[in-house]
Amino acid sequence: MKRFCRFILIFALLQLCLIISSFAFAAEQDVGKRRGGLIKVSDKVVPGESGVYIVRLADPPLALYRGGIRNLAPTATAGVRKLDVGSRSALAYRQYLDGKRSVVEQAMVRILARPVSSRFRYEIVFNGMAVELTRAEAEKVKQLPGIVSVEPEKMSFLHTDAGPQWIGADQLWDDVSFPVKGDGLVIGVIDTGINPHNPSFADIGGDGYDHNNPRGIYYGICNPLHPDYDAAFCNDKLIGAYDCTPEIVGNPETALDVNGHG
Repeated sequence: MKRFCRFILIFALLQLCLIISSFAFAAEQDVGKRRGGLIKVSDKVVPGESGVYIVRLADPPLALYRGGIRNLAPTATAGVRKLDVGSRSALAYRQYLDGKRSVVEQAMVRILARPVSSRFRYEIVFNGMAVELTRAEAEKVKQLPGIVSVEPEKMSFLHTDAGPQWIGADQLWDDVSFPVKGDGLVIGVIDTGINPHNPSFADIGGDGYDHNNPRGIYYGICNPLHPDYDAAFCNDKLIGAYDCTPEIVGNPETALDVNGHG
């Protein structure tokens, strides 16, 4: 089953920048600075106008619930096993969260004196909902019991190349006393796609190093048995790629980046 992600497997990583779009709950400036890089944050809510707000509720989400509520077994796996969102305990806890959200929605209707409906509901890794409010309404909603925070929806753009400097990867790479450059490692990256023609993913690097596939097998569209196999996409460094976006009839699966970030 396809999921909303792109999963890329690469070998012998040169540099890894993991950029995650989030709600950025604490961000109040339009532009945040961090150690020489820029992350642009756009606040969509204009004073006096309505906008989407992310309402965070007090109960832990499904992935983090460790028990404590009568007749509801823990659902958190602590990384020991994969979270089963369809298990009996998970379904029971999700029903509980759904009921608590409905109670909050009804309280919002009373305090705002108008109909309120969630545009989106979240329960797996975050417990809350997205609701259209004005800033004045958001201040009222914050006072309701069971609500942890009410923050405007914000968009974090995929716009930085400073990640390696933030984690000190550039200094580590140039340190001749550190002999390991990622040899033998298989790294999974969730991103908007990947550009296999970028020199960073070349089988033979600019320094002449010739990579070897540590697994000896290939994954996703790099697997010759895959219906959308693309031999030109892969090599001994880029050993696998999956396109997990919704499938479009007549459109072959591809993990190729289409927005310039991957």
